[in-house]
Amino acid sequence: MTTLSSVRDPRTSHSKRATFFRYENGDEYNGEVVRGMRHGRGSYSYKDGRHYKGEWKENLFHGKGTLTYPSGKKYEGMFERGQFVGNVKLTFPNGDVYEGELAGLKIEGKGKMIRKVDRTVYEGEWKGQKPHGEGTMVVYGEDGKELEKYVGEWKEGLKHGKGILISKDGREYEGEFKEDKSHGNGCLKYPNGNVYTGTFVNGQRSGYGKLSYRDGRLYEGDWRDNAANGQGTFHYTNGDVYTGGWKDTRKHGKGELRYKNGDVFEGVWTDGEAGGRGVFTFANNDQFTGNFEKGLPKGEGTLVTAFRISFNGIWDGLSGHGEIIFDDGSKRPFIPRAKWSRKTDGVMTYVALKEGDSLSGSTTSESGEDEEDEEESEMEKERKKKEKEDALKIYHTVDYHISSIQPIDETLLTGGVKIGSGGFGEVYKGYYTGAVVAWKTLNSCVDQDIMKDFLREAALMQNCQHPNIVHFFGYTPPPTMRIVMEYANHGTLHSYIHETKENLDAYTMVDFANQIASGMTFLHYKKIIHKDLKPLNVLLNELSSGSFRLMISDFGLSKITHHSQTLVLHKGTPQYTPPEGYSEGKVNEKLDVFSFGMIMWEMWKRELPFRGLSNPQLMNLICSGQRPSVPRYPPSMDDTLGEYSRLLQQCWAQDPNDRPSFAVCSKVLTSIKERIEAQRRKAAMLRK
Repeated sequence: MTTLSSVRDPRTSHSKRATFFRYENGDEYNGEVVRGMRHGRGSYSYKDGRHYKGEWKENLFHGKGTLTYPSGKKYEGMFERGQFVGNVKLTFPNGDVYEGELAGLKIEGKGKMIRKVDRTVYEGEWKGQKPHGEGTMVVYGEDGKELEKYVGEWKEGLKHGKGILISKDGREYEGEFKEDKSHGNGCLKYPNGNVYTGTFVNGQRSGYGKLSYRDGRLYEGDWRDNAANGQGTFHYTNGDVYTGGWKDTRKHGKGELRYKNGDVFEGVWTDGEAGGRGVFTFANNDQFTGNFEKGLPKGEGTLVTAFRISFNGIWDGLSGHGEIIFDDGSKRPFIPRAKWSRKTDGVMTYVALKEGDSLSGSTTSESGEDEEDEEESEMEKERKKKEKEDALKIYHTVDYHISSIQPIDETLLTGGVKIGSGGFGEVYKGYYTGAVVAWKTLNSCVDQDIMKDFLREAALMQNCQHPNIVHFFGYTPPPTMRIVMEYANHGTLHSYIHETKENLDAYTMVDFANQIASGMTFLHYKKIIHKDLKPLNVLLNELSSGSFRLMISDFGLSKITHHSQTLVLHKGTPQYTPPEGYSEGKVNEKLDVFSFGMIMWEMWKRELPFRGLSNPQLMNLICSGQRPSVPRYPPSMDDTLGEYSRLLQQCWAQDPNDRPSFAVCSKVLTSIKERIEAQRRKAAMLRK
């Protein structure tokens, strides 16, 4: 080295002196030296343009100092043995400022970055010089006011994970993010007061969700590309409700519109308007079946009044021409474009031809053979008439009324292939106004108790509209007595568990359990106890995505089947009946929670609880507190299968008060499902 100013030889001096050095490589030092080493305060200029000013110890940066690069980047903070320690202030040439932790000279750990160019401030965790982990970013306007704010998780500089974003336009989103966009479950609040809760894909509403409008309207159903697409239900402020298909936020495909006044339209919609084949049922039970165009009858159609008078013909709006068919089978034409209207008392008025007029072409057979057939037909009519009268007498005398439910016209049920049977009767697959449905019939032997239970179940189903409860279309009055419901295209959960080899891994098992808990949460909210919850009463619908939607069915069925001679059906199925179900005392909703615990175990083991035991043995075991053996699981799965195991054991607790509610079950299962999803994502990343 070359010494330009020094009083003593620094290599032999023990005192601290200010000295200037220029090194052979061109570097320069101006500061204090002890024993020939930079020690104390001093500045060091590197040949490449870097400059350090601050404290030294034994030739190394040590203490408070500032390191400046030729680019203008400047580090300020504490050094120890040549390395930054603690928080550092880093100033960039463009005016950006970072204060926080470093790893070497790279941003890593916790810190705060103030960006001058885009007026953003990020404070939180860093990795690889990018926001990574928990952090908050705020965007400010030129006036210094806060424009946008995000609080949540980050990954490699992008919003990723759970977070809250308040956007510049006033929207507030809380939920999951992926690669800087809302992705997964979330809630989006709009400046106008509307609120969307559901799933997002790449920043757009997509999947299942609910949009609540400020004015009281509500849409709940499928979304795609930020618009209602698929199946959904829309509640209007005036009380009307539409359930059916949607396309680009307009009614499209098969659907049902229920008016507040009791009128119902079922049919096909195109771009928001009814068109094609449909059925319009008035509140007074008059019903029009035929073609529609822009929401009005157009073309062929039949109007059937509540008094069973039919107007069959060609329609143009609320007028038409054709023939009138009376209840006794007689016919007469009605004037072309005869208008019809409904008075306030519900009676229909028509303009028709005079009494003596009749249709041409009516025939009467004169052959003896035909007369014999006519006589047999009359006998059959008389038999059916008496059967109907007997059933109707019971129907009208039972002490149970469901006037809020309009019976459906059995002539609209077509097909009918038997797919099952039981103590209550039989189950058929068929069609209702073109839609695939299933209907449950009762045995021919009808008394007041059976009729009352039948009507009670219809009333319960009417009030239970939920994705995880089988959809109820309606019922037919005596003598047929059918409950018409949604058709499940993949059978029961029982057959899925025991009769197939289909996938039932941890994720599927938890997802199935969560769907059942969701439906039961709704039932219990409606103050309904199922009393016979079991895999046979849980139906599966396979969706186009390959996933399954589970639907709870047959609530109230145990009371109906009690009138057959099946043992203890009034107390549910023995394997799923809790101790209190075998006593004469009252039960509450925790009865269903016990059954749910058994279902959780059955899905895990894929075998029947207490298989091979008689009903008395089952009762003794359950009442004495014995339960099936819980499967083992790896310690690494304690937060998933372990949590699932603990929950099912809480559900089948001996004391009903120790069992959780279904709302709690759903919350725990949702959390387990999210953990499994996170583990899958992590495993997928490691494979890459």
